Amino acid sequence: MLNQPGMAERQDRTCVMDGRERALVHGCLAAQVERQCSAHFPRNGGAAVQQNVDMGLAEAECLGDVEAYHRDGNTGVENNCSGLGIREDIEFGCGGALVKYAERGHRLSLLVMTEGGLGGDVGLRTKEQKTSNTVLGVTKMFWGGYQDTFIQVDKDVISNIENVIGDVAPDLIFCHYPDDTHQDHRHLAQAVISATRYVRNVLFYEGPTTQNFNPQIFVDISTTLDRKMEALEAHHSQVSKTNIKGLTIIELARSTANFRGTQGRVKYAEAFASLRLFINI
Repeated sequence: MLNQPGMAERQDRTCVMDGRERALVHGCLAAQVERQCSAHFPRNGGAAVQQNVDMGLAEAECLGDVEAYHRDGNTGVENNCSGLGIREDIEFGCGGALVKYAERGHRLSLLVMTEGGLGGDVGLRTKEQKTSNTVLGVTKMFWGGYQDTFIQVDKDVISNIENVIGDVAPDLIFCHYPDDTHQDHRHLAQAVISATRYVRNVLFYEGPTTQNFNPQIFVDISTTLDRKMEALEAHHSQVSKTNIKGLTIIELARSTANFRGTQGRVKYAEAFASLRLFINI
């Protein structure tokens, strides 16, 4: 469900997602299931509205999609959630949200775009990703096969993303935010903008190298934070590689979740900026 906090007398753009709507995450592709999608808005009189929510792409390595839609006025929906990104960056940016979707029966699919060779042994990193997928509840995995730092904004990359979208048919996509110091993340986000031009819901997540991130959407991950941390810990060869002495990716992810939770008025949250987000009332 989608919860949008704020007082009725002011229209706050911030909304909190409970995780029952459709989601697509680029970088990681997530599973699809049949599920009813509803959104509850802050009470101030207590109005609750059923709606379909399609959401965006994750990062270059992983594409996940959750699809939800109404048929002929019916409330039954099929939910497909996809994530697209670079390995552990997907877990960092939207792992808690993906777990919530999986727990509610959504099919999660991930598209991992790069091999991870610059960060270690490719075989080991692939094994770590598969372990993380099990923790998240991923049911379908796609591999881009690109070498690290070689993702370009070109027809080949865009077409490959489009092919995965055509296979998964996601309603919601999560992807890296375009303003990022890592060229793979930046180029992936730009390619996703083109590849998702016919996708109704696309959300950008943040990572350790994201810049100038101004989120409007928050997902309460208080109940899934431990699973998010477990998924990150599965990438054990990368945990300490933050380029900040004495700071692990686990510590960074927890503190980020706490900070975003404070912004969203919950204990722990993940935050997203929207390229497009439909709320069907």
